Amino acid sequence: MSPSAARYHLALGGVILLALGLRLARLNFQPLWWDEGWSVYFAAADVSTLLELTAVDIHPPLYYLLLRAWSEVVGWGAPSARLLSVLIGTATVPLLYLAGRRLFGRQAGLLAAALLAVSPLHVYYSQEVRMYGLVTLLGLLALLFALRWQAAGDGRGRWASWLGYVVAAAAALHTQYYAAFLLAGLNLAVLAGWLRPLGSEGRPLASRSSSVAAWLGAQLAVVLLFVPWLAYAGRALMTYVQFKVSVEQDPTLGPVVYLARHLSAFFAGHAEGGLAPAWWLGLLPPALLLLALAARRGAGARRAGGALAWPLAVLAAALVGGFAVNLALPFNPPRSERLLLLALPAALLLAAAGLARLARRGPRLAAAVGAAFGIVALLSLGFFYAVPRYPQDDYRPVAARIRALGEPTDAVLCVHPWQWGYVRAYIPRDEERPALALTPREVIPRERQIWADEPASLAAGLDSLLAEHGRLWLLDHRTMGRVLEERMEAHLAAAAYPALSEWYGENTVLSLFAAGEPQPGGVWATFGDWLVLEAAALGAGPLEAG
Repeated sequence: MSPSAARYHLALGGVILLALGLRLARLNFQPLWWDEGWSVYFAAADVSTLLELTAVDIHPPLYYLLLRAWSEVVGWGAPSARLLSVLIGTATVPLLYLAGRRLFGRQAGLLAAALLAVSPLHVYYSQEVRMYGLVTLLGLLALLFALRWQAAGDGRGRWASWLGYVVAAAAALHTQYYAAFLLAGLNLAVLAGWLRPLGSEGRPLASRSSSVAAWLGAQLAVVLLFVPWLAYAGRALMTYVQFKVSVEQDPTLGPVVYLARHLSAFFAGHAEGGLAPAWWLGLLPPALLLLALAARRGAGARRAGGALAWPLAVLAAALVGGFAVNLALPFNPPRSERLLLLALPAALLLAAAGLARLARRGPRLAAAVGAAFGIVALLSLGFFYAVPRYPQDDYRPVAARIRALGEPTDAVLCVHPWQWGYVRAYIPRDEERPALALTPREVIPRERQIWADEPASLAAGLDSLLAEHGRLWLLDHRTMGRVLEERMEAHLAAAAYPALSEWYGENTVLSLFAAGEPQPGGVWATFGDWLVLEAAALGAGPLEAG
């Protein structure tokens, strides 16, 4: 190994350690939020139930299957679940270095890896119990295998790269449906290569024809691997998505706002806390880079045109595809830029290629522009680590209360699947956790709570749970209408004894109901020298104050 290569490898090792440290930092600071609770809920189901549940979810099942296997080995706690995302996110950094090195050289590869290591958006989803980090890694693998396949010519590694691409691409589609946009971008890049004159590749026509056939065969293989899941889930999925869009009523974003939001998120992440009004901050570093490149323009861009086609095609296809979905089925909740995290490596490859080119023509200017990328990233990371998210929906104190006062024979009533996931993650030990009971729900043709529409089923179900468990904990989420929670609370108050009712934040009430007759308690207490409490009991009738 040459001294130059050794220095790059040493620097890459430092970048990987930095990436790992940033993704481990304050890993358990933020509570789980709804989508993470859903992830745990899906992953904790048996495989057949998991597939059935995710057939009517907006994401396919591969990440949940991986999370299930991981949790069975490492544990079901929230930190364990997040650690999987940390490792996936960290592993993506050296892969981006390899892609950048193959496309633009070692310097650009190292710059791309460094940008990803400190990327606020990538750090965010390298801590979240969701699939966005995994699909980003798989999409990058598909790009790498496509590049290796193209460079191999008729060499020995050609078919290994072909197979690697097929597996990575199919896995990406089974992780997030938006991966189809990334694969469309890769196909556009390959098509651009085919359209270049034969002399630019130095290959005879027969060789190019063979490449076309092999590449089209790879796409067919990917489609065939994905068709079974589409056949299983497609109709129910579309019904669910259309219903969800009609309920959410998110506005459609215009092209300028859509593009600006995503490009800013790629370089500055989600604007948290006091940084929220300056959501556009992430647009400044790439704008500075473009201005600097324009000032130092030269012939290098033409020489790199073939390499630039890959990240440009992926980024363009992802943005255009996502915008088209936004027009047809608008879904733009806060932080919806996460849906295109899979295009982040392409954006960073373009930025790294620009910085590397600028460094050859004006090192000081390149250092200044690179510092702008770093300052914006570190500023955003500071808010990311310091600003609490979802403080009013933090179920950790709720779970601690249940663990302290609950019995394994109790049951916890969950109206929402994410609540089920919270309790499963925050009380991971089976011997400490009460049974978890999710109220029956229907998703197709429309999402509804069955007990809310069928009072007799509600009464029978709650009475059965009371008879089986004796004590029921009710997780009452005091937003989203509370129709079912109010009816459950009213029935339990009449059929059992309210033993506890406590607020946690502004949105959650934890209640405990116990079945059976009031029993004298073995209580003994003295009040000064003149009053002794010898017994206590709960009364069945109403009492008046005074």
